[in-house]
Amino acid sequence: MSETPGAPPGKGQFAGELGLLGLFDLGQLLLLNGATGCLVVNHEGRRGYLHFDGGRIVNAVDDRQHEGEGAAYEIFTWKTGRFEFRPEPVGEARVIEEGTEALMLEAARRMDEASEAAGGGGRGEAEKLLDRQGAMDALREVFRSVAREAASDAGEAAAVPASLLLAALRDADDRLLCRPGRPPRLFHDGSWLVAAESPLGPEIYAELRERLGDGTRGPDAADAASRTLTLESGATVSVSRVVHDGEEALWVRLAHLSAPDPSQLDGPLDRLNAMLDVPQGVVLAAAPTLDAVERLLNALVAQVVRRRPGAVLLAAATPTYRHREAEGVVIAVPPAAAEAALVGLTPGTAAFDARQAAPAALVRALCVAPLVIAGVLSADAASAPARWLAGLGPQADAVAALIATVPVGVAYTPGLPFGEDRIPFTAAFVSLGPTLPAVA
Repeated sequence: MSETPGAPPGKGQFAGELGLLGLFDLGQLLLLNGATGCLVVNHEGRRGYLHFDGGRIVNAVDDRQHEGEGAAYEIFTWKTGRFEFRPEPVGEARVIEEGTEALMLEAARRMDEASEAAGGGGRGEAEKLLDRQGAMDALREVFRSVAREAASDAGEAAAVPASLLLAALRDADDRLLCRPGRPPRLFHDGSWLVAAESPLGPEIYAELRERLGDGTRGPDAADAASRTLTLESGATVSVSRVVHDGEEALWVRLAHLSAPDPSQLDGPLDRLNAMLDVPQGVVLAAAPTLDAVERLLNALVAQVVRRRPGAVLLAAATPTYRHREAEGVVIAVPPAAAEAALVGLTPGTAAFDARQAAPAALVRALCVAPLVIAGVLSADAASAPARWLAGLGPQADAVAALIATVPVGVAYTPGLPFGEDRIPFTAAFVSLGPTLPAVA
């Protein structure tokens, strides 16, 4: 999902696959952003329209000429297909009076009733939606607090509390963008959120810049364009100051996070442990977003440290996560240094994140390390092996030959909405066979 280049903040057109982001998540994100426009949903030859005004769903229409709440309930049951959000004025038809969160909760409740009638089980859609709404409420309160501070009287200490803005950074790929005269914005899970409706005035922006510049340390601290800052929580952020067309901006991201605890893994642990305990084998950590891949891969590394002897060599282009040394040894190196490190260390496990660009080092790892874990960007578990090999370029045939006689497992997570700590996953051994299906 991507925002249209050059679009005004919070009003960009975007599109994507429903398999990667559900309609309930989309509804909450549009509600949080206060978006106005039409969400067009295509599902198995059918088409539906959800009309938003200031973040609220005010009408729904499907291709069977149904309109209003009934049409909305039907559209929310669609879990596959494509969506596209088009920023546009809302017409006069404002049929739905019920609040958007209540509307979605009723849709989820009806889906649960239909599932129970069909003999289904497990966590219901309503329960999951309430969990997501709680996380969104926490995020929304952070944004409201920032907005209140940004709108404070000029005679007072008009400084946006950096702690509130920085609290919105949760995942490795999150980015906070602050520009004078514009509302702060948060990039999370492939989409942009408006962090506060009120723009940052020049004085407030200058104060924020000064606060983010205090206490910097590290090898790049002397560089005014990029520096690190250690927060009271112990987390470290990287702050980059850039100027484009005469406009300055602060880009803030998390520099170091504690590696996910294996207790956050939510799925078939017995099957996953069987994959991680093989004498020699390969495990693919797959997910639809780079952040989710990195989070799952580091959770697997943390689990391996507890279950297998020897050091873990982690080849990571951006080693955001730090592992606790008390539980074992994880050595993070850039991809360019991975091959030499493998020769010198002969680790028990070698792990490669999805951003790694060192196929030759991967071939070496398959020869010297009993277990290899590799991150792969994939929309589903089934296509993960083919996508992984396709990304290895000329080394793909060599890798395929090396793994032809060892067990290969795939652990897959669909990713998470904002604020959840658990990592849902599936796990299974796969049979690659003599050839792999082509990647679309």
